Amino acid sequence: MPVVAETQKPDSKLVLLKTSRMPVWLSKPLHSLPLEFPLLNVIPLSLGLVTHAVLVISIAMAFKNSKKECHMNRIRIGNGKFFILLALSLFVFGGCGTNNTSPTTTNTSPGVSSTPTPATTQRVRISKACSLPPAAPSPDSNPQAGDIPDTQVFVTYASSSGGYQLEVPEGWGRSTNGTEVSFVGKLDGVRISLAQASLVPTANSVSTNQAVTLQQTGQAVRDVCVQDVQLHGKPAVLMVYTSNSDPDPVTGKQVRLENNAYLFFKNGKLATLWLWAPLGADNVDQWKLISRSFRWV
Repeated sequence: MPVVAETQKPDSKLVLLKTSRMPVWLSKPLHSLPLEFPLLNVIPLSLGLVTHAVLVISIAMAFKNSKKECHMNRIRIGNGKFFILLALSLFVFGGCGTNNTSPTTTNTSPGVSSTPTPATTQRVRISKACSLPPAAPSPDSNPQAGDIPDTQVFVTYASSSGGYQLEVPEGWGRSTNGTEVSFVGKLDGVRISLAQASLVPTANSVSTNQAVTLQQTGQAVRDVCVQDVQLHGKPAVLMVYTSNSDPDPVTGKQVRLENNAYLFFKNGKLATLWLWAPLGADNVDQWKLISRSFRWV
């Protein structure tokens, strides 16, 4: 039986890389690479080509520098380990380049905001004689329905805890909350509130404090005007403005109102007298009677 010479197979686990020339597989185009490169088939072509070229050049330079620095003639690298390193490098570079995570953006569409929109603050007018600009009354109300009759009877209301008194329309519904009291008749109303204060209010100070707060917390407050006044020979401040009423509990409709607010000060206490009625109502004389009747007691 003839003896067949056994040909020794090269060790598939080792690859001899000569520094005098680049490995054969590095000189081949990408489309001819064998299937041992599965990750190259899943990386997008537009990015994979660039990434592969950069990586090939980097590896070649690394081998060249390795020869110079370490004076190594031969570098034996396990075939499996080499391909694993190459695959991981391509995966990292490819993954970074194809990251689909979108950056956080802010919606700038009109009427859409990522943060709460603050209440509109208009410039506050300071005048020696405040008056409201001509405006059409609310279509949902009859201004004459807000007129306090000339025959209206007024009675004295005194607050022992608040230390004040004033004249209010007889028969209006009263509600009390501590030192604050309100009298309401249909769409008209009178309210007195108390607060602590260290300085006597003036038109200038009110225009930058109470008037600004009023616009930010009130219901569609507009046309704010502030003036210094004298009542019974003592200083006070008047705010004139328009606003919306509270929604009707049944229909939800609101009525446009005109308002007067008088600020009185004494010994660290600040009393504010609020008067309101439907815009266009004629209550000049009645509001004058109420505001001039306020007294500290």
